[in-house]
Amino acid sequence: MLPRTIALFGFLVTPSSTIASRRMTSCAATTTPTSPPLDLIVIGAGISGLTCADIAIAQGLHTVVLEARDRIGGRLLSFQGVDLGASWGWPPHEAEGTNLATRFHVDVLPQQLSGRSYQFHNGKMHDVGNVGGRMAPCGPDAVRFQGGYAVLAEKLAAQLQLHDEEEALDCRNKDEEKGTATGSLRLGAHVKSVVKSTDGTDLIHVTFTTNNVDTTLITKKVVVAIPPGVLAKAISFSPPLPRQQLAKMQQTSTWCGDWCKIVATFRTNWWRPQGVSGVVSTQELPVSIWWEGGKGEDEEVAAITGLGFGLEACQQVGAMIDNKDALKAFVVRYLGLALPGGPQKVSEELIDVGGKAWALDPLTYNGNATGRDYGHTLLKERTEWGVFFAGSETEPLNGHVEGAIVAGRRAAREVIDSLS
Repeated sequence: MLPRTIALFGFLVTPSSTIASRRMTSCAATTTPTSPPLDLIVIGAGISGLTCADIAIAQGLHTVVLEARDRIGGRLLSFQGVDLGASWGWPPHEAEGTNLATRFHVDVLPQQLSGRSYQFHNGKMHDVGNVGGRMAPCGPDAVRFQGGYAVLAEKLAAQLQLHDEEEALDCRNKDEEKGTATGSLRLGAHVKSVVKSTDGTDLIHVTFTTNNVDTTLITKKVVVAIPPGVLAKAISFSPPLPRQQLAKMQQTSTWCGDWCKIVATFRTNWWRPQGVSGVVSTQELPVSIWWEGGKGEDEEVAAITGLGFGLEACQQVGAMIDNKDALKAFVVRYLGLALPGGPQKVSEELIDVGGKAWALDPLTYNGNATGRDYGHTLLKERTEWGVFFAGSETEPLNGHVEGAIVAGRRAAREVIDSLS
């Protein structure tokens, strides 16, 4: 099937239920050949790509965000308001997340770690005392966000227009008449190729597939904000990326790409009044460590989160995600050894379970790559013809959300400078 080639604002064909509000009215763009090219296409609607789009739109750039998933957020994902992806910030030395939370009026909460913690060893659960700050992977000074980290991505995405392909209004022309710029979002858009125009215009053609239909948008600049290893496998570039740059991307592992998480939600936080932290170390597959993911107060669900590492753990969690009864039985078995009241109390209080095995997600995990040279110049070196790179791995900040936001801001500045 030949792709449709259109120079216009993109359409959102599968609106995300998590994006509750929009700052701008929705309208679809004309598909006439005379439509001018976009200023910017951002590939990837994770926090890095959304940060880039947010800045670009504020600077007057007509911007489209293309996202292969049917949701926004990338590795920011919540289950009933509890993180299944990235979980923490570490202010003041990592303040990007908390700055966004302040901007969007999202409560920042200290991670609860105090109280008795437990370790499962040699078939028995042992009370190891008030050492949750040493056991939990976040350390003692982490914060989390009310409703989960994904709320910040949803707030950023709220400015992107919901486009309906049945509408026939020329949104681009209206924007130009008003002297404003808008952004649009298309979900389920799997980008296949990024190609420099051969007609001497210095424009770029971005082709993506949605529901087995190919579409091509024409733009001045492109920012790719997806994991480097996924980028190297999924998208073809013409002219091709330099050999060394492509090799570095292929070798770079996705930060937390082979991790998995389980969230168990409960009716109450009955462990808190009894001096239990919720931190439980099992040292067994598939979950190595548990902690309190929701406090059960102030409209936040009570929750315990479990984290596992490696492909084998992800495969086991993935199998249980497909069998909720098995997942519930696993939660009752292990948390029942540590939480007050034992398995019976855990079973009585348990509301729901959810999980995410990131290594089973081809939009996250890139196989056998083991390189962690995050922030390397080759991961973020722009092409001479207008392609820029963002994403957590392009910054030397341990792959944290902090790095993703910094990368999105950097890429936006690079695009703005190049256009001016």
